[in-house]
Amino acid sequence: MPKANWNQYSTTAGSNTDVGGVDTDESSMMPSDVNNAIRELMSHTADVVAGTVALSSINIDGGAIDGVTMATSDITVGSGKTLDVSAGTLTLAADQISGDAINGGTINGVTIAAAAFSGSTTHADNAYAQFGASNDLKVGHNGSHSYISEEGTG
Repeated sequence: MPKANWNQYSTTAGSNTDVGGVDTDESSMMPSDVNNAIRELMSHTADVVAGTVALSSINIDGGAIDGVTMATSDITVGSGKTLDVSAGTLTLAADQISGDAINGGTINGVTIAAAAFSGSTTHADNAYAQFGASNDLKVGHNGSHSYISEEGTG
């Protein structure tokens, strides 16, 4: 089968017996065949560079892509995990956050089943730490005064 693009070549050199339909057998190759084969390879390279032919797989293991502008569509990074390029957010499926620390950033509306603090927590003025299923115990500060409010049955 004639190789029409990069995805059709083999990683085994001996299996690549033609370039764009130009036979590469040494016993029958003419000088013009060499020229034509090189032109075909240049054409296949130009197709990839122009984006008219996508590579079927790319393995970047341990490397980096620097200075690359991604499209504005989402990128799937695993089951239930997407990177929303246009908004700059990473959306994870349930139970996907783990590790020893999350430093910086904001997590809004997140329920944490258990947490242990070895230092202080900081709350802005007019923010309250709330306890209990119905938030019946509140501790807060408004910038001038501190408040402890217990409104439940406990």
